[in-house]
Amino acid sequence: MQVSTVFYTMQPWIVYEKWCSRDFEEKYIAFSNGRVQEDPALTWLDKELEFFDNWCIPLAMQLKDCDAFVVSTDEQLSCAP
Repeated sequence: MQVSTVFYTMQPWIVYEKWCSRDFEEKYIAFSNGRVQEDPALTWLDKELEFFDNWCIPLAMQLKDCDAFVVSTDEQLSCAP
């Protein structure tokens, strides 16, 4: 279940970029419309790096440790950083 919410972070760059650009656009529109106070243009990169360090990479390592996806785990780890 955890992997399904962050699948795009363990995919090739083109998939990651597609999902991240949509996420950023959604956040920027919310900021522009006054629904949120934080400008994602100022904080997005730092938050994305923190997300990888604290969530995505540890999750990919857990998958490797438990042999959940034996065939693709190394590929997922190489895409995650």
